[in-house]
Amino acid sequence: MVKDGDEAKRQKVVKEESEPAHEDEAPTEQVGAPAPSTLPLKSLGTSSLVVSHMGYGAWPLSYDNRPPEAAAIKVLHMALDWGIRFIDTADCYCKDDSEFHHNERLIRKAIQTYSRSLADQVVVATKGIFVRPDGAWHANVSPDHLRKTIAESHEALWGSERPIDLWQMHTCPPIDGDIPFRDLLIPVREAVESGVVRFVGLSNCTVKHIKLANEVLPAGKLVSVQNRFNMFDRSAERDGTLEFCQDNGLAFLPYSALGGLKNAGGANLLQDSTDYPNVHRIATEKGCSHEALVLAYMMAKWSCIVHITSARDIAHLKDSIGSVNVKVTTDEIASLDRDGDQRISAQM
Repeated sequence: MVKDGDEAKRQKVVKEESEPAHEDEAPTEQVGAPAPSTLPLKSLGTSSLVVSHMGYGAWPLSYDNRPPEAAAIKVLHMALDWGIRFIDTADCYCKDDSEFHHNERLIRKAIQTYSRSLADQVVVATKGIFVRPDGAWHANVSPDHLRKTIAESHEALWGSERPIDLWQMHTCPPIDGDIPFRDLLIPVREAVESGVVRFVGLSNCTVKHIKLANEVLPAGKLVSVQNRFNMFDRSAERDGTLEFCQDNGLAFLPYSALGGLKNAGGANLLQDSTDYPNVHRIATEKGCSHEALVLAYMMAKWSCIVHITSARDIAHLKDSIGSVNVKVTTDEIASLDRDGDQRISAQM
């Protein structure tokens, strides 16, 4: 039976997602399979949106220690050169509220300075609910805030040129909270019905959130879920979220796909051949980086997964994109599960 789970644990997960672990963007010094010149395409869930098998999460380009704008745009252009057709952003990807929507405006500039005919094929997903007073993270659980930030994201990304391809609720508050979750879905439904938003996703959600959203939103408009999932934290398998997405045609966009500092125990932990013998052995046999192998393992295990890899520089981006060339067998999935289970057991 699927349960909502403990609220305190859910809030901890939300906080960790809001402050992404920086090592998740970076593989080790070994760069694995070369990035293909084009990436295979697939439908995002059962929607009409067509995306690359690997997406790009653009948050590192707008946080602290971000690269200069010209370098950031170069990374985005290189992602497009290598076949990325799916970019993930959020209104709150910035240093603080003084530059809210920074990442969305950056993506618009990068796309506008790229080949126009190709740029029209790029699906951009954004998110909203968090605000960044003085650089902190707070969820503004208000229908009026959602109504306002959806309109601002539309302007930051496209103006009147095109609708938001995919708008995601960045975190899903309790179903029966002070502001009921149903009430927060009303401005989202309005944005869909007015043509400002094409499709909708949920992040940090439960199966109950998904079912309620399907009741409130127009039929067929909820198409994706963005929850934490990696080799070290497979709670999305245990609580039934991944299985529900797979069975109901929803795309699953895992964040912290390489574990994150809090879960994995530190940068480059995957290099420890004693703790992760199967990761080390299989990556060596395939001639790829350990990080590319783990990304490939997740996609092989669940066909509904679309990664949104993050990177500040081109070498890291190339390695992540190259993971689509790494084939993982059923037996190898079981072996990698055992490595992850070992880490999960150690944390209990």
